[in-house]
Amino acid sequence: MVERQELIAAEPAKFWVPPHEASSHWVRVRIAALDDQDELRDIVVDSWKQAAPPRLLESFTAPA
Repeated sequence: MVERQELIAAEPAKFWVPPHEASSHWVRVRIAALDDQDELRDIVVDSWKQAAPPRLLESFTAPA
């Protein structure tokens, strides 16, 4: 939860959590506030890596 708070504090225009999700680990992103598609891809890949099972992570190669 500390990482989530730091992320939101660092870029509140991009990341947020609605009050009803405060106890979860989820973070929402404002897509229109992102710099470009590369940033969106990085966010999606990082999020997937945090949730993916180890057997999938073993065979993962980063997109070009």
